[in-house]
Amino acid sequence: MLNTGGKLSTLKKNAMTGQQTPAASLDALFETPTMYLREIDFAGREALFLRMSRDGYVRSSFLDKRTITVDGNVYGVPLADLLDRFREARPTPRRINYIFHTAFCGSTLLSRCLDRPGACLAYKEPLVLHQLCFLRRRDPRPNAAALPTPFLDLALALLGRSYHTDEIPLVKPADSCINLACELLTAHPASAGVLLYARLEAFLVSMLKNPKRRRYVRGMIDRARTDLAAAGHHPDFDAEALSDAQVAAFVWVGLMRPYQALLAGERLRLRSLDASVFFDQPAPVLEAAARLFDLALDENDIRAAVDGVFTRKAKDPYQAFDKAAYAAQNERLAQRLVDEIEEGLAWAAAFTHDNPIPDALPKPLVDFGF
Repeated sequence: MLNTGGKLSTLKKNAMTGQQTPAASLDALFETPTMYLREIDFAGREALFLRMSRDGYVRSSFLDKRTITVDGNVYGVPLADLLDRFREARPTPRRINYIFHTAFCGSTLLSRCLDRPGACLAYKEPLVLHQLCFLRRRDPRPNAAALPTPFLDLALALLGRSYHTDEIPLVKPADSCINLACELLTAHPASAGVLLYARLEAFLVSMLKNPKRRRYVRGMIDRARTDLAAAGHHPDFDAEALSDAQVAAFVWVGLMRPYQALLAGERLRLRSLDASVFFDQPAPVLEAAARLFDLALDENDIRAAVDGVFTRKAKDPYQAFDKAAYAAQNERLAQRLVDEIEEGLAWAAAFTHDNPIPDALPKPLVDFGF
């Protein structure tokens, strides 16, 4: 239990494994990323922490229950005690940069390419932000009772930590977190963000490629409906009755409308990035991202990312990634799914007839003049 008045605090016994956990100093909790807040158990009034190394952050594809930790243990801290420690410490808000995305479009790869010790520490899809975005959807008003401000402030204080004073944190939230984007970007005046997106045809291929993805996109219907309503769009049809292709198009629109609203805001340091541009021109994209995020990456760092990270699978960096084979596979999928793709494109065109979504979003991170 956290002892908010003492120097040394003991984390609770690991309830999942039954192993006895060692005493751990939490005096530097808001200074070092060693203890990572995975999630908040609101029912049990407990915060669940993991013991991390920098290599663990790098190796983990996602910072959820798949996180690679130092010891495999989960450490529970009473939520009230953690909030007391947060209020006592009053950590100064730190700059955090962000990669928002439409899912399955290269965001993990982009965050890996920018992660470099001493320059940038990437947090890939922190589960706690995923939790908070769904609390916000229960009541989308800013600072609504459904999402007490201390929880978001607490999460940002813990995601703003790095291993070096010059290392700027980079958070890649889950695609579900787009409804928190404005608050995340305005929490610190220097924060910047990239909106990474797949164009509709590529999104349809990705979501229709197998039964698992089709189930996934159908699971996003309520989220899309809620986010569209928050943006002033109120569909008057039963989305559940749509075909898989139409559902995928509906979910895509539910992501792109918030993107358009964010890009229209003049006070946000925000740029759009077409995923196909990233895959085709990785070096210029990484150079532009480093400038936007003020990361101390030089030509050698960019070259190392393109020649190294970019040639490995983003979800499993121990496996090689064959860009040509990947492109050929997507071409075969597009041919096999051509009828459904055309159905999805036609449905989206009709649905957005009064306010079409452009093929390329404004404020591109890189502009090649085409």
